Amino acid sequence: MAIALCAQVLADTYHDVLVQYMQRGNVIDKGQYEQIMRPVIEQLFPNQADQAAAIFREYAAAQLMTDIAGIYEPAFRQYVTEQELNELLNMYTDARYADIEARSKAILSNVQTTEEYAVFLERFQAAAVAVTTGQPMPEDIPVPTNISAEYSTLFYQFYYKSAKIDETLMGTFSSMTEMLTNVLRQQGVARPEEKVNALLQYANRNMPTTMMSLFHKIMTAEELQLAIQAAERPAHQHAMQAVKQVSGDTTEVGISLFSCMANWLDTHYPAYAAPIRQLVDNIRATQM
Repeated sequence: MAIALCAQVLADTYHDVLVQYMQRGNVIDKGQYEQIMRPVIEQLFPNQADQAAAIFREYAAAQLMTDIAGIYEPAFRQYVTEQELNELLNMYTDARYADIEARSKAILSNVQTTEEYAVFLERFQAAAVAVTTGQPMPEDIPVPTNISAEYSTLFYQFYYKSAKIDETLMGTFSSMTEMLTNVLRQQGVARPEEKVNALLQYANRNMPTTMMSLFHKIMTAEELQLAIQAAERPAHQHAMQAVKQVSGDTTEVGISLFSCMANWLDTHYPAYAAPIRQLVDNIRATQM
């Protein structure tokens, strides 16, 4: 019995370390999940919006990160050892790494509100028109003159080889490939696959320049070097594999989170649990 109990305690340490890593390492943006869930909760209780908002704030503060960790845990156990988790946790006790990671997350979370992204989007839309009408493609976005060749080299290494920011951003464009191809085919556009591929290549060339312009405003070359060192660690690469595996299915993550919240409500505010469970059932029904 003693051996069995010890084994159970040891097994539980992985979850505890994972929660600490997610809270300290900013690998998961809790705020984004809050922004998605909060309005849904308030809409479910239109006559009790203030009370529902207060309950959600309590859940977010007390339980949300633990539930997120639980959703990601199977993938992390597949790719990341507990020793690697502790290595990453220790890395983020270094204020330099923690600060760099926080600023990187802030950039990625607010890309769409920036002037640089607005320029990219305008040219991307022009490129979309060009590939469907046979007009010349717009010119690529130039690298700002105040960005040195040294910084460009460091950023592209950080961007492509280490932090895998390209996979995060370009995945959005790649996910539209089939839809865009079908739309063009229905409109009678010749060689739709070729045209969509040209559009994706344009995005793949110009999004890095857009991101580099944003990073250059808040991150020095020396800080980029530290970021590269952190991102190239095998432990970090394994963690990103786990994150990518789970976050690729946003619907399932949403279903799991609302289910977890319903479980928490059963204990703390049982009268609010049933509508959340009905929401989960409705979402699942649309997938059948």
